[in-house]
Amino acid sequence: ARLVSNTSFYSRNQHSISDYTQFLRTIYVSNPFPPRGAAGSAFFTDTQNNFYQELRLASVDSNSHLSWNTGIFFARLNENSTEYEKDLTLDSEYLAATGTPFCTPDVPCPNGIVYYQPYARVIDRQLAGFGEISIQLLASLKATLGVRVARVQYTGQSEGGGRDGPGAPLFGNASGSETPVTPKAVLSWQPDRNNLLYASAAKGYRVGGTNVDYGQTSACGPDLVALGIVAGADGLLHSPTQYKSDS
Repeated sequence: ARLVSNTSFYSRNQHSISDYTQFLRTIYVSNPFPPRGAAGSAFFTDTQNNFYQELRLASVDSNSHLSWNTGIFFARLNENSTEYEKDLTLDSEYLAATGTPFCTPDVPCPNGIVYYQPYARVIDRQLAGFGEISIQLLASLKATLGVRVARVQYTGQSEGGGRDGPGAPLFGNASGSETPVTPKAVLSWQPDRNNLLYASAAKGYRVGGTNVDYGQTSACGPDLVALGIVAGADGLLHSPTQYKSDS
């Protein structure tokens, strides 16, 4: 047998700016044609530091009717994103169009900041074991069976607020875990070196994650009840703070 170790580290630091001038005025002033001098910008950052490690043990006899591999996998993914929206004239334009101010003492817009998200961090951890075995049934017929079992944990923390958002600062802090089991089976027939026919069945998964609790909600109440969401400790329905895998 042969033991192989694979180690990987991925680091990313991204910055971007988007023009929100037309977007903000279309939503709040119902005018898709911004006046001269209007300018709305959204500033984004995204930072990732991801670590991966895999140890794999595999058979090496190519003449054997039986081949196999097994191993363990570990990953820790750490991502944080920020966003700030700035528009210096939206407040006065909104006041002129509606007669009421866009920014208020309760939800101010300091230096034109209409939305702020100083952090939105997600940390995913995964530890998995896997194994696969292939049997040469006939010279041209091979069957393969495999399974992977993982333990996944994720945590999300965030803060967001501002007039183009939830208003007052809204904090998110949620976590969850899953144990996905993903089997596979393959039957392949290779009558000659140029042709291969196979049938396969496998189960995949996409890990869940966290949401921000936007507080009591009435508009989506019936839908939340239909999905099995129950009232919180305060007796009120809240938006769910996590979602599970869709597999």
